[in-house]
Amino acid sequence: MIIDIDGRTLQVPAEIEAKVFEQLYCMLLGMHAKLDRPKRLLLKPLARHMLADLESELNKLGKDGKMVRPPEGKDAAMHLASLHLATYQECMKDAILLIDTEEGTGTVTAFNVSVRSPGETGRQVSLGWDQRERENDRGQVPGSGVDAPVSNV
Repeated sequence: MIIDIDGRTLQVPAEIEAKVFEQLYCMLLGMHAKLDRPKRLLLKPLARHMLADLESELNKLGKDGKMVRPPEGKDAAMHLASLHLATYQECMKDAILLIDTEEGTGTVTAFNVSVRSPGETGRQVSLGWDQRERENDRGQVPGSGVDAPVSNV
């Protein structure tokens, strides 16, 4: 992952990326543990259904769908969450976080995530932006506009 803050580019090492996702998983575990029992019980069949669909799709592609089954005794919802996080972690290898700040105020004026194809340089397509970096047409869409700056303080 690359983080660009006001034009200063920082490369995030793979081991730091892994720790970020490990921390996210721990946060999810904590949030899941705080859910009352009925909510946790409602999540299990939903997660099992989603895992079964994923297994079926993998089988159709000629892959071993059993690989997405949760290990014996593991909560299906948390297993599904770990699969999603692993996918996101893989995607983050080609992610660029673009952050612009207002000098002296500690306020973020723009935050974008863009994904580059492996080996690609230059052009960046950003989520939440219509074309390329800093080419935002959201003001032309009814009900949208420039968001207020987000303070870091």
